[in-house]
Amino acid sequence: MSAHPLYVTVDVSESDAMMVRELRRTTAPGAEPGEVKPGEWRRVDLATSEDPRFDVQGRIDYVDPAINPETGTIRVRCRFENTDDRLLPGMFVRLRAHVDTTESMLAPDIALLSDQSGRYALVVNDKDVVELKRVRIGTLDGPMRVVLEGLADTDRVVVRGLQRARPGMTVRPTLTELEAGAAPADAGASHG
Repeated sequence: MSAHPLYVTVDVSESDAMMVRELRRTTAPGAEPGEVKPGEWRRVDLATSEDPRFDVQGRIDYVDPAINPETGTIRVRCRFENTDDRLLPGMFVRLRAHVDTTESMLAPDIALLSDQSGRYALVVNDKDVVELKRVRIGTLDGPMRVVLEGLADTDRVVVRGLQRARPGMTVRPTLTELEAGAAPADAGASHG
């Protein structure tokens, strides 16, 4: 059995595969979902049980075209050149895949409400009047949600007092800066 190159096959959950597919669709319009071309292979880092650092680099070189209906997973193959013979067939390894990144608008997930027409956020305009803005959301990142469409970076999103806030209502907002990993203390003022 040849170990040059060495292949690692992993079954990725349907939800993770769909997240990557959506990221590719929004960051690379026109790309075929799931399509992997040699010039566009995605980087993968590997760690072994003896060395927990993800310092062995490889590439995804094949993605199954369909989800396995029995397991709800999709098979992904990663290629490692293994020129130093560090990897052996049958080893236990951990993988970390890199996905495309893009600048994104984040909003607290609790501030993104839904009704029969879809998702929306309540924002406070420059006259301190509450407005409803329809949004298209992306992935969840801790307590924050990626907002793909519908909000501007200048919007003041209502985070606290959501139960009382109504479109057309005049309010006295209290601005609070939120960091990407932080959640508001409770559901009650506005976020700027």
